[in-house]
Amino acid sequence: METRERLLEVTLRLLAEQGYDGFGLREVAELAGTKTSSIYHFYGGKDELCRAAFEHFATLMREDQSTIADPTAPALDRIRSMFDWLRSSSTAEGWRRDFGRAIEPPMPTGTPPPSGPAAEPPPFLRALRDPVVEAVESGQLRLPPATTADELADLVALATIGLVRMTARDQQALSTERALALFLQTFLAAHAIEEQPAD
Repeated sequence: METRERLLEVTLRLLAEQGYDGFGLREVAELAGTKTSSIYHFYGGKDELCRAAFEHFATLMREDQSTIADPTAPALDRIRSMFDWLRSSSTAEGWRRDFGRAIEPPMPTGTPPPSGPAAEPPPFLRALRDPVVEAVESGQLRLPPATTADELADLVALATIGLVRMTARDQQALSTERALALFLQTFLAAHAIEEQPAD
């Protein structure tokens, strides 16, 4: 495994186990079997390293998920595949488990939210949000009154992140796998529009 990849893997694991503020670059370098100067060689510092780790594993997550459902599949199938991936990852080892626990891009405590082009949702959130919006637009999901497709998509993303974070930190009795299954079942029961059989 190359130095750059080891740094990303170690960083993701530390983000999952300790959070952004819980570790330093010296610890990353030591666990990756390299020197701190290597981190500065590849990345500008901790912020850039953490973002690079998250983006790298978000790309792997999308590739991994594409083995579950075709990216051109109907939106509801892609929503189900994302939840299938998250549920299976909760009991996996390595980066899949760590990615599920470090489920959003790391930000230092007190950092204001980005604006402009930097405010674009990261890959993981897009993978959750985009099929919800498409399902609404294609008539597969119904909207609650006075709600937009983007708002419903944000709700799904926020609820999913919250569930994974709470279960990963043992803050609720349900397992991550069970919590995600119940949420998806409840969401689809409330919003999915049954296809009418052809005459």
